[in-house]
Amino acid sequence: MAAGGLGLALALGGVWYALAGRPGDGPHDEEVLGFTRLGADVSLADARTESDVACGREVSPGDYGFDPSVYTAGSWTSEGSWKNGTHFVVCTVRKQNGGTMGGGEP
Repeated sequence: MAAGGLGLALALGGVWYALAGRPGDGPHDEEVLGFTRLGADVSLADARTESDVACGREVSPGDYGFDPSVYTAGSWTSEGSWKNGTHFVVCTVRKQNGGTMGGGEP
């Protein structure tokens, strides 16, 4: 993390997520928008493919001002969240073309 940057650690269901920087702090691949939960019947293997769809539906990047023709929902899943049964998913936004974000985004 750059000097003077903002660091944040977040715990959800006993799983810690380290979030560094602010959206305008320079190039980055994704921005965290929020969180959702997947059903108890969803395996971790299935969650890795279902979580982007769930985040796009429940924490839509468009609701945060991101143009749907440029940006898409992303997500992070964690083994710890499945082991403890919470099934939390971190919802993110990223560019559809895989490019970096930074400056000028909503």
